Amino acid sequence: MADKQLTNRPHPRCLIWGFSADAVNTIAAMFPESRVITRLGEVHQLDWDVLVAAGQNVGGAELHLFVIVYGDGVLRGQAGESVLMRGYRRAWGLGGAISQAQDFKTFTDIPASFDALVTSDLLPAVREEHTHSALYSYRTFGEEVGSGPVPTAVTDVTPLLVGSDGGIIAATFERSPGVQCLTLPPDASMAWITAAINEWHKIAPKVFPQTADWTSHALAWLTPDEIQAAIAFREASAARKESEVRADAAWEAFASARQAATKGMWRLLTEGGEPLEEAITAALRDLGFTVRVMDGEWPKGQRFEDLRVTCGERDGWEAIVEIKGYTRSRGKAEDITNLVARFGKNFRRMEKRDPSAYWYIVNHDLATHPEERKPILEGSDFDLATLADNDGLAIDSVDLYRLWLDSRMGRIGLEEARAELVAATGRFVHAWIQRQAAAETD
Repeated sequence: MADKQLTNRPHPRCLIWGFSADAVNTIAAMFPESRVITRLGEVHQLDWDVLVAAGQNVGGAELHLFVIVYGDGVLRGQAGESVLMRGYRRAWGLGGAISQAQDFKTFTDIPASFDALVTSDLLPAVREEHTHSALYSYRTFGEEVGSGPVPTAVTDVTPLLVGSDGGIIAATFERSPGVQCLTLPPDASMAWITAAINEWHKIAPKVFPQTADWTSHALAWLTPDEIQAAIAFREASAARKESEVRADAAWEAFASARQAATKGMWRLLTEGGEPLEEAITAALRDLGFTVRVMDGEWPKGQRFEDLRVTCGERDGWEAIVEIKGYTRSRGKAEDITNLVARFGKNFRRMEKRDPSAYWYIVNHDLATHPEERKPILEGSDFDLATLADNDGLAIDSVDLYRLWLDSRMGRIGLEEARAELVAATGRFVHAWIQRQAAAETD
């Protein structure tokens, strides 16, 4: 079956990585389409033609990409191979990354546009510096077992500017057949990008269908309507790219917050066992209660209540708390019997007084959306009444989440939230739910 291409984006398409906003605008103006990235994994690299990077490790860029690198980083190779780098010292103490030359040379057979920029752009800058980042190469591990990285000769590059000490300051090399990389000092000018496009047009005309030279004169030949349309298009493209960057950043922030919630308070809605206990403990502490986790305090083989909770506004007030997570059950009578009779008796034996309250906190019907879950202990009126008669409170973890959320959003004060829980008996219904019901009735 023959395929049918549905898009026809113009070439060359450029990825921009590691530059300031001003530099990004300059680079983007040289290409019909560009995108700013913060890592190579953000895009499907086969959709792009050129990578222009500043101070980044581009060794992992796919081999169809033409690459221009300003500054230091990995240029070629990965672990287990001969790695080409630029001015990038590691803890291994490998030499050759820095040139201290003050005399320099170039070569007669390099492209004329590159030769002109070596003289006008690179040479004045390096003459003012005492040290220069240079290319060097190493093999990841030596032949002996346990040996570290071994420096090797820099090979398979075409030098553009070389110091008297042999340090290669600028160079090109072939990333794959017919695909080039240009490596430059960090302060080289953007004119190198134009020169590279012109040279690469000769070897890859499909990727670089035009030279860059004509673009600087194009506006002189456009009609007024064309000029206005071109300006509007460029402004709209820049706005779209800026919007995409903001949208990507916002999505990453949301994804990070979602992951944190899944491992945090969402466990009140989704988990049982220890993760649920941890989330309930954190929620009660966020509400300002003092929480004592009891599981680690009981003698081996004996288990009583999960938590003991005190409240700063109520001197001597202390609740004992049993936590359960059920896939289907909305709470069990034996849990309440254990809490009130067995756990309460043990508390009286230890503390010589009754607990101030019995809290039974349950996350139930875990596969059901929280808004569609039935109330805790629904259909178990006798058990609920027994709990209430003993100053007990059945708390659905969904309602605890709502109370916690309202406190975090500033819709209820922490002292008011604590008072809601401390004063309630029977089945806990957060005041927010009562207000919602009243509003719907009105």
